[in-house]
Amino acid sequence: MNMQKKALIVTMVENQYNYGQRLQAYALQKFLQDKFDLDSYILDYRSRKEKDFEEFEEKHMKFINKGNSRSLNPDFTIFGGDQIFIWIKKFVINKFIIKTKELYNKCLFSYASSDAGKYFGNPEEAKNPLYNNLISLLDNFKGISIREKSTKEFLEHKFKRKVFNHLDPVYLLTKDDYISLMEKPKFIKEDKPFNFTYTAYKRDEKYFYYDEKNNSYVQTFNQQYKVSSGNLTMGEFLWMIYHCNNFYTTSFHGMSLALILNRKFEIKNNDSRIETAKAKFNLKDMNNIDYENVNKIIENGRNESYDYLRRMLNEEYTFLGTSKSKEIVKKSATNGVVTELSRKVIQEGGVVYGVRFSEDYRKAFYIAVNKEEDLDLLAGCKYVEAEAPPFNSIVEDLKTKKVLFVGVPCWVNALHSFINNTNKELFNNLTTISLICHAEPLSKEWIKYLDNIESSSKQKITRLYFERRTKRIRVYSGDKLIKFDLSWLRKFLNDKSVVCAKCLKCFNKFPFIETDFIIGDSWGLEKYNEKYEIGNLIFCMNKKAIEILKSNENIKIKEIPTEEALRQSKLKNRRLFSHK
Repeated sequence: MNMQKKALIVTMVENQYNYGQRLQAYALQKFLQDKFDLDSYILDYRSRKEKDFEEFEEKHMKFINKGNSRSLNPDFTIFGGDQIFIWIKKFVINKFIIKTKELYNKCLFSYASSDAGKYFGNPEEAKNPLYNNLISLLDNFKGISIREKSTKEFLEHKFKRKVFNHLDPVYLLTKDDYISLMEKPKFIKEDKPFNFTYTAYKRDEKYFYYDEKNNSYVQTFNQQYKVSSGNLTMGEFLWMIYHCNNFYTTSFHGMSLALILNRKFEIKNNDSRIETAKAKFNLKDMNNIDYENVNKIIENGRNESYDYLRRMLNEEYTFLGTSKSKEIVKKSATNGVVTELSRKVIQEGGVVYGVRFSEDYRKAFYIAVNKEEDLDLLAGCKYVEAEAPPFNSIVEDLKTKKVLFVGVPCWVNALHSFINNTNKELFNNLTTISLICHAEPLSKEWIKYLDNIESSSKQKITRLYFERRTKRIRVYSGDKLIKFDLSWLRKFLNDKSVVCAKCLKCFNKFPFIETDFIIGDSWGLEKYNEKYEIGNLIFCMNKKAIEILKSNENIKIKEIPTEEALRQSKLKNRRLFSHK
């Protein structure tokens, strides 16, 4: 019987009437429990409990005092949402985290954390030793997920690795989840229309009155203060947003809840978090919000968050797989898995983009294939630098048909970035396969190698292929074998001088490739892979990939433990690139 895994959530839960802080922490904790059966505890820095939150916190949230957090021995430490990176520099939590590294020895990552777009990269902040402590801490994160686009760009430049933008944790829960928490405030005696104002700062007015002229209640409630009619519980606060005629707020979380609940609202704030959200949801006309589009963006964002958290929690679905066709297996570098996935796309009227050799084998380049008989052009390993994919052609095909793109991780990520800047709806037709990559050898070195073979044998190369299991190259002139050689792959695997300089700085690391599948050799997994009956390692990086793989009747699969696959295979350091 598997033990339930535990997590420590480090997030903002302060001593003030801040509904957004509570709800984002609650949402993350509930999502981890419901989706991953993860027993999580929020690091408790409250010196007291707020009366109107006490019932909600005791019923729906789990805390652990900082003095007891070591005894928790968590499998994961998660830096949760809200402005946690601002909070860390101001409070004793900084010293606590730095001193208790055992809390994150197993796995440390962030989810939708925020610095309000003004901490990282600020020259004045960089003078503070605590800033460098935090930078050092972040460099040890398995994954970094940030809310602000500007912070994402700074950290990617700083660490030379993939950093993710995700929706705030409150978006992890659905409209129905929040409706289930609602309760009508006792001071609402009559079913008359009202407006509700939720302010975020001391300078904002606070009041509650009945406006006879407009026949409506108006409540301005400041999160830090009581009002004459009494405070709102969490359920009452949500009820007010959902049932009011108009909602006015200066709060990021107030705006977020209005979007989730599909309510009309007005936001009076322009900080980076809110501007990022406005751009995300295309909120150009606040009087005419397209909630069909908003709901679609929230659902897509929730799925992206699920996939990210699943990877962080080592919940990748990992298989060994092979084609059921011995003929296809014989031709393939991936035991026919990629070929079978490609056949399925073509049978459904789609197109496959992959790499083929030129007639003289001196070049490797991407082509589009829409006939099954042409898939042989893409078969086999090609340990050589390929020309850039035709992104414009791929985008045109995506407008009308399904596309399967097969390539090394950097080109897969580049394609995702290109589509992000073109038309995100095109992702609905795209499936990507990232091949486990050691590096790309330089074209000039490859050409030199082939020239030497032809020169020494005095024969023209007409056919070659990489024998994956022996790591040798078979080179033919006609039907004659003129070279059965290990030297190229030995040099490629051990000599940095023959690989592209960009590969030496690659930050396309597992599991941060924006892809559906990662496929490669299953070296080191022989105990699961007897006699190569089930040949290649397959990481399904999202639900879509799992459905595609399991529905393909021509692929035989065997599920294996992800951690074992990472430890025993070439991905033991969670890298798709292994040059040091």
